[in-house]
Amino acid sequence: MATGMGKGLSFPKDDEDFVFHATDKKGHRVDIRAAIPPEIDQILNQIIARPHYPYRTKADIIRDSLYHRVKWLCENVDGGYGQMLRCVKAIDDILSEEKLRQDFDKQLRQLRSTLGNTDDPERMKLLVNGVAKQVYEMAEGYWKERYLKTLKNEFGYLLEPWSM
Repeated sequence: MATGMGKGLSFPKDDEDFVFHATDKKGHRVDIRAAIPPEIDQILNQIIARPHYPYRTKADIIRDSLYHRVKWLCENVDGGYGQMLRCVKAIDDILSEEKLRQDFDKQLRQLRSTLGNTDDPERMKLLVNGVAKQVYEMAEGYWKERYLKTLKNEFGYLLEPWSM
């Protein structure tokens, strides 16, 4: 942060300090909608009209503002927000991991059930190898290893040699 602009405010010098990408590095995004007072809308329009700001849309300003406010909250442990946000993130991570485990269990039950309902060994091989192919395309990590290990242990007799 650089030059002061009023009471306790500072303004970034470099364009890199502005954050207005709409997606993460994997292309994921979440759309939100918010109502704002008309006077804020007028201010946003004025900011966009000034060439010395790098913003091209209201969404650019809102993303940049939100990013910097959330960053401030996360760093401001004295206000309790930083700790709260870290706890919320940790809980989300735990619940996401549990959801992955439940999905894993559900998918294995479905595969076992599907295999149990067919007498055709070729169809069984197609199913298991199709699943294995998709697992190989997963990002490296715990769940990919767990799926591969389970496929090998439970359905290894159906896997093509290239699969494992």
